[in-house]
Amino acid sequence: MNSSNVLFVGPVDKAGGMGAVLRTYSEMFTPFIFIPTHDSAFKYGFLFFIKSFFSVLFTLIRNKSILVLHIHVASYGSFFRKSIIAIIGKLFNKKVVLHIHGGGFLSFYEQNKIISSYVGFIFSVSDLIICLSPDWKSRLNFITALTPYTVLSNPVQDIIHPREKRKITKLKLLYLGAITQNKGIFNLIDYFSTNPYFLKHQIHLSIAGIGELSTLNDRINVIQAGDRINYLGWISKEDKVTLLLSHDILILPSFFEGLPVSILEALSAQMPVIASNVGAIPDIVIPGTNGWLFDPSDFTQLDSIFKEIFENTFLVEHYGLSSKSIVSPYLVESVKSDLERIYNSLI
Repeated sequence: MNSSNVLFVGPVDKAGGMGAVLRTYSEMFTPFIFIPTHDSAFKYGFLFFIKSFFSVLFTLIRNKSILVLHIHVASYGSFFRKSIIAIIGKLFNKKVVLHIHGGGFLSFYEQNKIISSYVGFIFSVSDLIICLSPDWKSRLNFITALTPYTVLSNPVQDIIHPREKRKITKLKLLYLGAITQNKGIFNLIDYFSTNPYFLKHQIHLSIAGIGELSTLNDRINVIQAGDRINYLGWISKEDKVTLLLSHDILILPSFFEGLPVSILEALSAQMPVIASNVGAIPDIVIPGTNGWLFDPSDFTQLDSIFKEIFENTFLVEHYGLSSKSIVSPYLVESVKSDLERIYNSLI
C-alpha cells in the first residue's frame, strides 16, 4: 500500500507538536490526504469540528481506496474529538491507528472512571496504538490488552548546514515552544532572577513561540531582563534553522512532554540540550553525552548545570557533535520507512 490508502487526521496548530509532526508528514508523503479536526486560529472550534466530521464522512464514502485512518491525538478535547472519528472509521471497516501525543495523557486518563473507561473502549476498538517512545509504550499498554502497541519516533528534517565555531563568553540559549505554564518558561524566567551568570549578563535567552504573551512580558519586566531576554514571536521554518545554528544550547523546562519536536530539531542542528527529565526526553537527552537534565520541581538544579557549562565551555561543541548521532533514527527517511512497515502490517 502507499499514502493514497491513508487518511491522516489531526490539528493544524502552529504552536503544537502534533501540528509540526503533521507538517513534516505532508512533506514525507505524496499524496498526503489530510483532514484537520482543530485549528487554534479558528474562533469557533465546535463548528470547525462539525465541518471536519462531515469531511471525514464524505471522504470515506467517496474514496474507496482509503484503508487506514491515522489519527493523531492528545488529551481532553483532542481525544474526545478524535474518538468520534475513530468510531466512524470502524463503522466503515477501516483500520484505525491512534497516535498518542502529549505528555499529559496519563493524567487525563486517570481523571475519573468515566474517562478511563471511555479511553479504554476507544483503545480497544482501534487496530494499533502508536507511542512516541518505549517508555510511553510501557506506561500506556495497561489500558487495553485487546490492541497491539508500537513505538514510532517523531520525524525531523536533517539540518546539514555547518555550525559556526565561536568562543563562548556569553551563552546564547534558545527556547522553542508554546508560551504556557506547562512548558515551564515562566518558571525559567523567575529562576534567572537569581542566577549569577544571568545577572552578570553572561546568559542571553531567545524565546520563539506563541501563547500567553502578557504573562511572558510581565515576568520579563518583573526581573528587569529586557536586554537579556529576546522574544521573537512565531518563526518560519527557514528562520528556525537560522536560530538553531546561531544559538549555543536549546533549553526546554517543561513539566509535561511526549517527544518534543523542538529537541529533535536541536539535535539535528548539532546543539546540546538542557531539558526537564519528563516524558520521552531522557531517551534523547543523555547527561554526559549530549546535554543536561533536571527535575522541573526544582529549578535550582540548573545552578550546577550552568556552573559546569561555564567552567567547561568545550562541552557545548562536544555535546553538539554527539547530538547529531543520537538523532539519526528520528530523521525523516528512517521514520518514513518505519511508518510504511506499520501500514503494510495492518493490511
